[in-house]
Amino acid sequence: MLKILLIDKNPLTQKELSSLISWEQEGFEVAKAVRSAQEAYTFLKTQHIDLIITDINLPDASGTELIRQLDEKKPHEACILVMSDCADFTLARQAFRLRCTDFLLKPLQSQELMRALQSVRTQHEQACGRTQQLLANSIISLLHGKFGGEELLCVQDNTQLSGAMRYIQILPADPKMSKLDGKEKRRIQKQLYERCRDFLQDSVHYAILDAAENENIYDTGLIYCRSLAAGRACPQDTYFQQLYASISAAAPVRIKMLVGKEVQELRSLSESYTSTTMMRSCLYLYEDKEIFVYEKEMQQNGDHSVICKEQLDDLIYAINTDNHTQIHKTVEQLFARFRQMKLSEVMLSMNIHYLMFGLIHLASEQNSELNQEEILRLLYEDAFDGTIRKNTQAHIARFACDYADYLMQLHRQVPSSTLHKIAQEIKTNYNQNLTLKDLGKKYHINSAYLGQLYRKQYGCSFKDSLSRFRIAKSEEFLLKTDKCIYEIATLVGYRDPDYFVSLFISEKGCTPARFRKQRMRVLQG
Repeated sequence: MLKILLIDKNPLTQKELSSLISWEQEGFEVAKAVRSAQEAYTFLKTQHIDLIITDINLPDASGTELIRQLDEKKPHEACILVMSDCADFTLARQAFRLRCTDFLLKPLQSQELMRALQSVRTQHEQACGRTQQLLANSIISLLHGKFGGEELLCVQDNTQLSGAMRYIQILPADPKMSKLDGKEKRRIQKQLYERCRDFLQDSVHYAILDAAENENIYDTGLIYCRSLAAGRACPQDTYFQQLYASISAAAPVRIKMLVGKEVQELRSLSESYTSTTMMRSCLYLYEDKEIFVYEKEMQQNGDHSVICKEQLDDLIYAINTDNHTQIHKTVEQLFARFRQMKLSEVMLSMNIHYLMFGLIHLASEQNSELNQEEILRLLYEDAFDGTIRKNTQAHIARFACDYADYLMQLHRQVPSSTLHKIAQEIKTNYNQNLTLKDLGKKYHINSAYLGQLYRKQYGCSFKDSLSRFRIAKSEEFLLKTDKCIYEIATLVGYRDPDYFVSLFISEKGCTPARFRKQRMRVLQG
């Protein structure tokens, strides 16, 4: 229900306006009716309002002066309808310059008022959509550890996240997923996402879609904080069980739930996200287990926890010397030791963590300017393709070889001409399945390293550059052709039309169809 502040010096006008239409039926509620600008200022200091309907002439200020003062004293996002007894073009122009939504003549007619309210609803929906998309993007930036003050402030202003927090990842764990096409996988992903939102109720904005930011990974997740369990009057573990039961009951495939490491600050959310990535590699060891909580996995069987330090140090040395033959040999010895010790998934995870921290230290010694944690995560996720696999030994060997190649490339300077060629690839091959992984192979540069260099050179990620160029090209197709949205999505390089529409909304603030309609209306006069 959108809340209205009504401002008019005449009580009779207020009464007539209140009874002119069925406000509640139209989705509006008259929260307050006042007679002066000062009363309006006082009310707005403590109350949130979606729509202000004001007379152009008030006892202590004009309607336009009221709008100007409101913006100066307390910037707000409320829509504004201005009423007047006379059709004064100058007054109307002043009102619209101050972002007035509409200018209405008294006595108000119900049809004119309904038309204005429809415009208000549309603006409000668009603004909410932009805010929600901005919030989702900001949360994902925090999860990846790639955020600035704006992203952090956006999350702080639009959520109640504080204290103990976790990232929870929901994964399809059904063998039949590998046989489905992208469209069906996306449908299942959205079912899981909607179920998350249903469970979260008033905290739906904590649900996250596509946190991996990878078109080929169909992930769903949510940000958990203690207040969510408190809202259901249950302990944390019970909340996790209820969440899993609610989602799995409606899921068309079997799922697993990874509850990440608990962190105390928004700035540290990436640690929780990374812990779910690490746990994902161990899921195959427990076919029947459904919920994995980071701290419990690390503490289980603690008396028998053993780090295979000798074999891991040998592997780190082989990686540092870029000796692929020795890497494969050492990985084989390491997993033979794992089997001999009959390590649980907990111990395996601890050993993998030891390896990861050792590799970050190696890379940081060679180049402290790059985000080594991000590069490590990208290489690790690439080795496991974002899926649950049983052949972990082969994937660890692949990851180790890729990381060895990356360390060698840190010694060499990548020429700026190569980065220019990468940027040109976007302009010439934007409609192809263009990935940093393929470009890295083409130009003989590790893809994760290439991504960091590209960001440093151009100030944004390769993916963002590609998306913006594709969206810009889609604008041309929308305005210069009558092709359907799904056809345009394909023309600019997106196989999934829904994914394209989501990106378009994020970039332009509206759907492709609405963009086409609005621009064509302007072009046609």
